[in-house]
Amino acid sequence: MRRIISIFIITAMLLSALLSLTTVSAAEPRFSTDKTVYKVGEPIMVTATSYNSGGTDWVGITPKDKKDLGNLTWIYTKDTSTTFDIRKAPNWTTNKTLIKYETFPAGEYLVYFMPNDMNFKGNENKALGVIEIVVENDDRYPVKAPIDANYYPYDLDSGISDGVINITLPAEHGADDIEVWWGDENGRLAGYTMLARFKVPSKNGPVKFYYELDRRTFIPAGATRLMIYSYSDEHGESEIFYSAPLGNAQSYSFPEGEPLLEFAVISDTHVHDEASAENFKNALRDIAVNSPNSAGIFLVGDMVESGGSSAQWEQFWDTYDSVGAAPDIYLGLGDHDLFDHASYGEAVESFISQLRVPEGTDTPDGVPYYDLWLGGYHFIVLGDADGLAEGETARIGEAQYAWLEEKLSEDNNSRPVFLFMHQSLKNTVAGSAGSEGRWGIEDGERLQKILEDHPEIVMFNGHSHWTLDADNTIYAPKNSAAIFNTASVSYLWQSYDLPTGEQLEGSQGYYVKVYSDSVLVIGRDFANGKWVSSAQFVLEDKTTPEKIDTSELEKLINDAEAIDKTKYTEKSYNMLAAVLEGSKKALSATAQTEIDGAVKSLAAAIGALEEIKTDGGDGEETDSPETPKPTEESTTAPEDKGGCGSSFSALGVLLVCTAGASLVIKKRR
Repeated sequence: MRRIISIFIITAMLLSALLSLTTVSAAEPRFSTDKTVYKVGEPIMVTATSYNSGGTDWVGITPKDKKDLGNLTWIYTKDTSTTFDIRKAPNWTTNKTLIKYETFPAGEYLVYFMPNDMNFKGNENKALGVIEIVVENDDRYPVKAPIDANYYPYDLDSGISDGVINITLPAEHGADDIEVWWGDENGRLAGYTMLARFKVPSKNGPVKFYYELDRRTFIPAGATRLMIYSYSDEHGESEIFYSAPLGNAQSYSFPEGEPLLEFAVISDTHVHDEASAENFKNALRDIAVNSPNSAGIFLVGDMVESGGSSAQWEQFWDTYDSVGAAPDIYLGLGDHDLFDHASYGEAVESFISQLRVPEGTDTPDGVPYYDLWLGGYHFIVLGDADGLAEGETARIGEAQYAWLEEKLSEDNNSRPVFLFMHQSLKNTVAGSAGSEGRWGIEDGERLQKILEDHPEIVMFNGHSHWTLDADNTIYAPKNSAAIFNTASVSYLWQSYDLPTGEQLEGSQGYYVKVYSDSVLVIGRDFANGKWVSSAQFVLEDKTTPEKIDTSELEKLINDAEAIDKTKYTEKSYNMLAAVLEGSKKALSATAQTEIDGAVKSLAAAIGALEEIKTDGGDGEETDSPETPKPTEESTTAPEDKGGCGSSFSALGVLLVCTAGASLVIKKRR
C-alpha cells in the first residue's frame, strides 16, 4: 500500500512539474519574421503572440536610420491572428517626418515587439524582440519609385492645394517623369484624373528636386494623401509608389447653398464623322447629368471640321438635338469654321446663320460677335474680324474693340463678366506656339489692356487642344482678368510637353459655378467621366454684387428732410443732419447690412429730436403737445431718448443712440 501511495505521489509531482514547465513556456511571447531579406513590393510576414491580458503588446517597424523618430506602422497583438503582413498594419504614425508605406522602398528596417503600450523610443532594451531586415530593389522593376517625398501646403485651412512636393529618386531610377495622383485609403481617389506629371531633372540618381502645385487648384473631398509614381517612356509607370500624406491640410469646402449661376464651356468639337460626333454627344450627356440647371453651353469655336460643309453643320445640330436634355448652346467663331468658303464675308454669314440665340441678343449685322445676359450676368462672344490665314491667327479690329468697350461700360466692375474668343492672346495659355506667333491674336495688345482695366472678366479661349492642367491652363496676373484654355472635345495635345504631331484621344471642358464671392472653374474629362485634378480652379477675387433694397432708407430720408428744424433744439437737429448726410451716402452701399444699419441710425436720430420748450401762457414752460414721429414705413425709434453719440464709418457719420439701439456698422469692402 505504501508503495502504491508513493507511486501516486511521485506521479502527481512529476505531472505538476510538467504542467508548470508548460505554463511558463506558453507565457513567453513568440516573435519572428519569415526571412530577413525582401524584395521591394514583397510581403513582410511577421509572427507575434503574447498573453498580455489587455492585448496591448504591439509590433511596429521603422527605418533603421530613423528609429529615434518612432514607428512607421504598427499593430496590437490582440488585433492579429498571429501571422500578418506588417506593410498592411492598420495603424500608422502621425509624425509628419515619417510616411505610411504600402510598399517599403529599398533600405534597412527594424521590426520590433514592445510590451504593454510601451514606446519604442528610448526603450529599445525593454523590447520583447527586435529583428533587422533589408529591403532590396527588384530587377523586375526597371522604373524605381521615389524613395522619399513630402508635401508642404502653403495654407492648411483654405482647401487650396498650393504648396511644394519635395521628391527624392534613387540611383538608377530609370524614370523620365513623375506622376502625382490624389489618393485615399483605398488607392487613387475615385473619379479624378492625374494631378500632375512633370519631367525628372536628371537621369543620374540619387536626385532631389521639388514641384510647386498651382495656387488656385483645390484639394478634392476625400483625398488624404498624394500617391507619387515614377514613369518611363519605355517601361511605363513604376510598379510601386510613394505615399505622401496631406497631414493637416483640409479639402476644399464649396460655398454654402446653390450657385447663383452655372454654365459649361467646351471647344473644338470638329464634328465631321461618327467618332467626332460621338465625342460631342458624350460631352453633352455629361453636362446634362452633372449640370441640369446649367444656363447654357458656350462652345468656343471650331464646331465643325470645315465651316463650308453644310453636311457637317447638319451632323453637328443633329447630334446636339439628339440629347434632348442638353442646355442651350452658344457658338463662337473658330478658324475651322472659316474653311472652304469663297470669302471671309460668306464664312461669317454662314456662321451667323447657325446661331441659336435668345430674342433680344445684340448681334450686329454681318459680324461674328455678340453679347447676351443670362441670370443677370454678362456674356460676350468675340470673333476673328478678318480671317487672317483662315483663322490660324486672328484680329479683333477697331470696330469690334469699340463695340467691346461700349459693352463693358454697361457693367458693374465688381460683377464677373464672361468673355469668349477662339484664339488666345500671345504668351498666355497657348504656350510656346502662342509666343512664336503661329497662334494668337495679332492686335491683342489692346485686348490685354482692356483685361487689365477690367479684372472682373473671366475669359475662355479654345484652339490649342492642349490638355487641361495647372501649368498651361490658366493665365491670371494679379489685378487682371483670368484667362482659361478650354482644351478640346475632339482630340488633345499633351500640354506638359510640346506637341509632337501625334493626336491624343480625349475630350475635356469646364463646368463653371458662380457664387457671391468666388467663381469655380472645374475641369472635366468627358471621355472617362472624371474630374480633371489639375484643373479645379477657385477665383476668389470675382464677386457678385448683392441685390440691394434701398426703398425703406429712401422713404426715411424723405421724412427727415421734411422735418421743420425750427421746432427742435439746435443740438438734436444738427445731430440728425449729420446722420442724414451719412444715410444719403449709404444709398450707394454694396451690402444690404449697410443699408439696414443706416435705416436704424436715421430712425433713431429722428426719434431723438428734442422739441424747443415754449411758454404755455402762465409763465411756465410746457412741452409741445405733439412730438414728430417717424412714418409707418420707417423704423420706430426707442421711446427713451437717453442720449446719442456719433459713429464714423465708410458711409459717413451715423448716429448710435444709447437707448436700446446698439448698432454695429459693417465697413464697406
